[in-house]
Amino acid sequence: MPNQEQLQAMMDNIEALEIGLNDGFRFSCRGCGQCCKHREDILLTPRDLFKIARHLEKRVIEIVETYCEVYVGGSSRIPIVRLMPKGKDKDCPLLQNNRCIVHASKPAVCALFPLGRFMQINAENADNPSDDDLQIRFLINENHCGGRQYNKVRRWLESFGIEPNDQVYLLWAKTATRLGDFIKNLENSEKRMPEAGFDAIWAIAYELLYMRYETDQEFQPQFEANIAEMWRIIDEMDARVIQPYLKGEAQ
Repeated sequence: MPNQEQLQAMMDNIEALEIGLNDGFRFSCRGCGQCCKHREDILLTPRDLFKIARHLEKRVIEIVETYCEVYVGGSSRIPIVRLMPKGKDKDCPLLQNNRCIVHASKPAVCALFPLGRFMQINAENADNPSDDDLQIRFLINENHCGGRQYNKVRRWLESFGIEPNDQVYLLWAKTATRLGDFIKNLENSEKRMPEAGFDAIWAIAYELLYMRYETDQEFQPQFEANIAEMWRIIDEMDARVIQPYLKGEAQ
């Protein structure tokens, strides 16, 4: 899987790396575990975390406390949950005896490898995109491991239960982008909001986006409800507390 420098290079040369759903590529996993070593860049989406918790029959908070670290992204400005590497080789903490202990439910970024995906927005409506303006695109990562079995992109996705037009992925990308923009706008305001205000927003987002799930229920309805609740709370906080403070109207 690519590191941050490789990701930037890929984005700079995205047209050459893009691959269509009906295109083919050569790769097959040999189970050597090498792509799970020297890993410091596996970020979990809320669905990834939910699937891991369900697979291991644990609560989401137990997965975070055992395998992850949580921080605010330097560029995204939203809460990030990262698999915390272990040992001198920086192994993925879910790697045991060179095998992934959640293979059937592993994070989407791992399941997709050597493919990657990104969300493309119709440039004409970038400021206020509708669902029709959003499209998931795929790219092929350079890789030097595994076999050379021929695969079709569409079948590769199907083998891991990943929908080409993954609505949960699109919703997560839209939510993360909107939340990040909201926080960055506050950070760039002429009048700086106290750090306690940012901490409150991050705590609300972390709790509702990542934590508040029952693993014996389906993920998507809970995810959608949690997002709606997060924005209800943040919008109310913005209207009643944040904006009056920034405008000097707070009492």
